[in-house]
Amino acid sequence: MEEAVDTVHRIVRKEGNRTRQITMQFSKRIYRDQIWALSKGATVCEEAGCHFAGFKQKGQRGKASALATH
Repeated sequence: MEEAVDTVHRIVRKEGNRTRQITMQFSKRIYRDQIWALSKGATVCEEAGCHFAGFKQKGQRGKASALATH
């Protein structure tokens, strides 16, 4: 996993018990695709309440990084 994930950022500040979204940048597209495929319907992901919401397009990546740094 250390080689697959390049960076991870939390999007918003913590507010109470509310869960926070994160954005992940993978080192290679093939890693992203494999993790996406393995996580769909995985019991461990369902139990933890985590899921992939979708991929950011190139134009949206800068916006997510800007949010994560403030």
